[in-house]
Amino acid sequence: MKTRSSKIPIMAALKRLSGFFLIILLLALTFSYAMFQGGFVSWFLFFSFLPVAVYSLLLNAFPLRFDVKRDLSSERLYAGNNVRVTITATRTFPFPLLFLIIEDVASVNGHKQMLFPGFSRRLTIRYEITRIPRGEHMFHSVRFKTGDLFGFLEKETSISVPKTILVYPKLNPFIHEPFKRALERGMGSGRFQYHKDASLVAGIREYQPGDRFSWIDWKATARTNEIMAKEFEVKRSNDPLFVLDCSIADHFEKMVEFTASAARSILESGGQAGLYLPGGETSYLPVNGGERHFMNILYVLAKARSQFKNVMEEMVEEAKLLQHNGSVIFIAASLTSSLLEQAEMLVRMKRNVVIFLAQAKAAAPQEKVLIQEALQRGMHIERLYDGEIKADLSGEKEA
Repeated sequence: MKTRSSKIPIMAALKRLSGFFLIILLLALTFSYAMFQGGFVSWFLFFSFLPVAVYSLLLNAFPLRFDVKRDLSSERLYAGNNVRVTITATRTFPFPLLFLIIEDVASVNGHKQMLFPGFSRRLTIRYEITRIPRGEHMFHSVRFKTGDLFGFLEKETSISVPKTILVYPKLNPFIHEPFKRALERGMGSGRFQYHKDASLVAGIREYQPGDRFSWIDWKATARTNEIMAKEFEVKRSNDPLFVLDCSIADHFEKMVEFTASAARSILESGGQAGLYLPGGETSYLPVNGGERHFMNILYVLAKARSQFKNVMEEMVEEAKLLQHNGSVIFIAASLTSSLLEQAEMLVRMKRNVVIFLAQAKAAAPQEKVLIQEALQRGMHIERLYDGEIKADLSGEKEA
């Protein structure tokens, strides 16, 4: 890929200019010394310095121009993976360079390496980023720096080679069975969907805005002199909507990993799942299935960030969460009174609610009281250790 070099900063330009005048001054001094002093030693000093001065002056006039290409060993990355980066720089004119420092400027684990290219036109460096973290990372530019033998003159240029990579959350293969058992305790087994079955009429009721025209019961309307609509049976589903607590938390990365792994377990088994991230950067994916939907979930989770406030306090006021008729799974750092109140509202709306707490230690006394209240109100609480379900807080012993 052909790119244009960025403008040299003012300080670097002044440094180059001062180096240029220093070389001219030294060359003039050695020549004057040889002319006035004479003899072998003075002329040997001049002719010894002359190649260095000529090379430095030519280097100052020679433009550092490269065509730069950056390649990654993989385009789909997950947290904790290693990625190999290859940078290839090609120059059109093989001006001899004593050394060349190449630096890859990136938002994650940049790299700097020295080469001795000589007359080589094609230069390549390779390095590896180990255990790359989840999130969106930017590669900004590639910086080149060279100079003469004694450091009188330094020359550098920065070539913009932007590239954005998205690192998905780590997927834990062990999550399926314990998560399935937790759902069976909390919601019952089986998979079925919430929808109105138009073939099973349960009764009639008054017409409401939003009802379909085909739902009107004309006989009942004529009999009561009011518009009446058919009421259909509603089939239930425990296809869940995951609600990830994006408040600031020590175990936020583990919470994201658990959410991604749990969603994969459900979707790979033929089920459906949705995702809701309340907060400043609210994201919502309705319940759905399939590989494309799973990649959308991974995309949202890859960009998820923890906030600096309790984003769970007002979340059920969001219309999208209230409109969801299936099960709701909260993944939270801790159980608070505000979260308990919000979850209780969903229980009163006949939602199945399970709360997974990402805690490395046993619950504090105050939190134990909230846990008992949650159990009494029909919720189900599970504890996570490092993204793995280890204990059911309803009374079972830890594994």
